[in-house]
Amino acid sequence: MTKDIKSPIVDVSTIGGNMNLSRLISILHNQKNSYMNVQLKEFGLSHGQAITLKIIYEENNIKQEDLNKRLQIDKSAVTRILKTLEDKGFIIKKTSKEDKRNHVLSLTSKGKELYPKIKDVINKSDNLINGIFIVDLLDKGYLDKYMDCLSDNKIYIGCPTIIKKKYLTEYEQFLCILDNFITYTINSFSNIELIYIILPLCIANDKNNIFLTKKYFYDNSNITYFNKEFNKLIIENFYNNCLVLRNELDNLFMAVGFDLDNIDKDNYNDLLKMVNLLEEICFVNRGKYGIIALFEKINDNNYNMFFMQYELLFTMYKKKWHFVMEYRNFKESSI
Repeated sequence: MTKDIKSPIVDVSTIGGNMNLSRLISILHNQKNSYMNVQLKEFGLSHGQAITLKIIYEENNIKQEDLNKRLQIDKSAVTRILKTLEDKGFIIKKTSKEDKRNHVLSLTSKGKELYPKIKDVINKSDNLINGIFIVDLLDKGYLDKYMDCLSDNKIYIGCPTIIKKKYLTEYEQFLCILDNFITYTINSFSNIELIYIILPLCIANDKNNIFLTKKYFYDNSNITYFNKEFNKLIIENFYNNCLVLRNELDNLFMAVGFDLDNIDKDNYNDLLKMVNLLEEICFVNRGKYGIIALFEKINDNNYNMFFMQYELLFTMYKKKWHFVMEYRNFKESSI
């Protein structure tokens, strides 16, 4: 139970001979670029132009030579991108007062108005950290049970979609669902180091093979289904652990409004409440090793350890109740 919390970084060069792995990474990269190009078409921008606009916004009055370093592409390509953005009225390019041979770049009011929309597209497609997680999960064998089930069989999409071919292969479908589950978990807990540890634990709870479903993730009619199944993966061990510990800790559970008798694990709202409870307990107890026990399975060997950890975590949660209320208000006001 005592694990080192490591940074979620994987040296891809050390992973060899796995055709499925290289194929999945390639698909992941292509899906990201395809999504961005389709979404940015509405604004008349390319992937490179959008990234450039984002950097100029974030680093107002950035020098062109510094922009070249940030983009890490050919200088002539950067020049073409800047000319296009300037012609469209999104940026201003001025001669640097410090160095007449250089230019400083900033956004026009038109560019600033466009930026939030561009940022939203980039954020939704920027799954680099998700890609690292996926590579790591594959490398450590956590996805082995799915690999033999995947093929190039087509899964046709029965709703409006930006995907021109109107289908995904099983590989693409698997990656799409896994990628969105990782994003969902990140959005739920906002703690990358914790997520690095709990992802394998959550995926191990996939008894219904949610990652192999034929349902299309971006079909609006499936949103509730996927959110419900994702929440089940997240709370499975926590819920079962609390059932095992309730004889000794039920008074503490009840003191923070966690009534196991009125919890239905198949109810969408109850699942969401448990995920929110988990997130709040993790936030209040951030930095403590014990939070890992919230996601691992209790057994005869670790029972005493889990009892102590749950008692400490819930006691701190109860003690910080006023802070929890303020935290909830803050989250609601930020939506």
